[in-house]
Amino acid sequence: MGFSDVDNENKPLSFQESFEAKRSHHLQELQNREDEMRQMFVVRVKEKEAELKEAEKELHAKFDKLKRDQDEQKKRLEEQRRKYEDDLMEFSKRKQQYSSMGHHTLTLGKSKKK
Repeated sequence: MGFSDVDNENKPLSFQESFEAKRSHHLQELQNREDEMRQMFVVRVKEKEAELKEAEKELHAKFDKLKRDQDEQKKRLEEQRRKYEDDLMEFSKRKQQYSSMGHHTLTLGKSKKK
């Protein structure tokens, strides 16, 4: 462990004092490393939170766009359905008119009397 018998001023040190000094220095280094690692962890967590928030915003924007697109498509389809229903009703009316006109023309055409 490299204990010395003298301190910085060449005064004699006991083994216990030397051990305690080395121990406190080592514990301080460990504490500094732990603090540094904790700070790095906090920074990484904040970066990850920022990434996740950005991804969440993008997902919300994509969802809103898809919802708008779906609403527009639904409106277009509803409009087409109404148009087709109107066309079908118009066709049915014309068919009805034509069939009633056809019966009149057939009966008014040639008479069977001879």
